Amino acid sequence: MGKVLASGSGGGGTGSDECTASKAQVLTGYTAVTSDSGDEAVDGTMPNNGEQSATLKCGQSKQIPAGYTPGGTVTAADLASQTGATAAANQISSGKTAWVNGQKVTGTLTERGQYQSGGAAFTGSYFAVKSLPEGIYRKNGASWAPEARCTADQLRNALGITAGKIKKGEVIAGVTGTWEGYVANPTDLYYKGSNPAGFYVSDNGGGYASASFDGVYITAKSTTTSANAVTITARKAYNLSGYSKLIIELNVTKATSHTDTNGGIALKNGSEELIRIQQNGLYGTVGAKTYSFNLSNLQKVLTPSLAFTLRTAVVQITRIRLA
Repeated sequence: MGKVLASGSGGGGTGSDECTASKAQVLTGYTAVTSDSGDEAVDGTMPNNGEQSATLKCGQSKQIPAGYTPGGTVTAADLASQTGATAAANQISSGKTAWVNGQKVTGTLTERGQYQSGGAAFTGSYFAVKSLPEGIYRKNGASWAPEARCTADQLRNALGITAGKIKKGEVIAGVTGTWEGYVANPTDLYYKGSNPAGFYVSDNGGGYASASFDGVYITAKSTTTSANAVTITARKAYNLSGYSKLIIELNVTKATSHTDTNGGIALKNGSEELIRIQQNGLYGTVGAKTYSFNLSNLQKVLTPSLAFTLRTAVVQITRIRLA
């Protein structure tokens, strides 16, 4: 049975004309004479929506339906539950802010722009630009950015680039080469400009002979047909034990026509002559020649000198080695 809301008192009644509430303003389940009930008691149509409660996160809303509610609570979710994150201040751009677990965090990570400079290092397996400062690097519209830089000197030092390691006239990393020799073996005393023995001109044959170190060879020459020899001497001693030969490779660029033993080479230890190669044709024709001294009877330590009797010939000595 519905509930009735009666108006007036005593024997008189109240009609619809005297009411201000309509059926829509009477709770469903209740009856009343309303402004729109034609003086009759009618059922109310206002829905009973019950308690209206909710917990809302940022950006959310709750729609409250038309009708009656006895009350309720609409609360906002706590900020920490809505801003779960892992960033720390040093992971956020400097001066920028963010909410992290309910806390407003101001970033401290430095903006580094398009490039930064560091040191240079070569580990043997890779090249590195090291010790770059921590921060954020941006392209800022440049196709080459971001970029790590080191100075040219840092690069050259890290890679060990020096003029003496580069072929003369060639340029690597801004360094112009000065090296004119070849890499000598441990048994080489002289090899195409590399001079491990430290040969120098110790005697110019009284001014009638000369020798010069010309890039990848030693040029020896004579202006006389006499036996005046030019001598080159090592600056270090060698132990000949275990070696059977001292080999000399040279090119004759100007032959001599002198036929009386037209050239010779002497191996000396100081002023002491140890072995001599003396024969016609030694420098009698232009071209490459190889001569060797037999060291079988010279198994000792000595500081070698080589005396070249050229008799107007010109030779280019390219290699002197033990074997």
